[in-house]
Amino acid sequence: MSNIKNIQQLFNHIRPKMSIQMVEDLDSIHEDGRLTHPGQAHTYKFSSSLQRLIKDEAKLFGFPNDRKVMDMLFSLFIESYDPMSSDWDLEDLEFALQPRSFIVGTPQKGLPFVGGSRQGELEGIYMDDIVRVFGPPTWDQSSQDGKTQVEWDIKFDNGVRASIYDYKQYDVHPQDVDYWSIGGNSPVSAFEVYKTMGLFE
Repeated sequence: MSNIKNIQQLFNHIRPKMSIQMVEDLDSIHEDGRLTHPGQAHTYKFSSSLQRLIKDEAKLFGFPNDRKVMDMLFSLFIESYDPMSSDWDLEDLEFALQPRSFIVGTPQKGLPFVGGSRQGELEGIYMDDIVRVFGPPTWDQSSQDGKTQVEWDIKFDNGVRASIYDYKQYDVHPQDVDYWSIGGNSPVSAFEVYKTMGLFE
């Protein structure tokens, strides 16, 4: 991960390039946790516009065009945005990069279903690595459709939900799987998992 000062410079460079609607949406997220307009179409427009702006400018500050890095920058931008400040503070960025507390659902005490889609991946990570961080999986039996064998259902203390699962790893014992999918409702789900797994230096 590049120097945190590069992140600060990138974010300060991006801020004046944001559209008025983007600023209003970020302000709204920080005031009441929602965008200015409900609905998936507006959410998609906001997310894709901000992600595109970050991606276009990130290369100027030495960041690789890597999905995990771009997702991290997108999530960190939203998480550390302060409507009352005109620039980013290093301490706020460092705080936002700290892992959060979490709970993992169990078969006996499951978390409410929220749905979502694939938001990231853990590559070169084994089941034992995940167990060391998140504890035993929520489910360790194959799903009804046979597409997953193991899954963790996670809720972070900021309300973000995430899941880690071995999608379509047919004929591979869970202990030998080294490629895991991260599910959730936004790239923030993957961001929280990456932080907790210690993947950002």
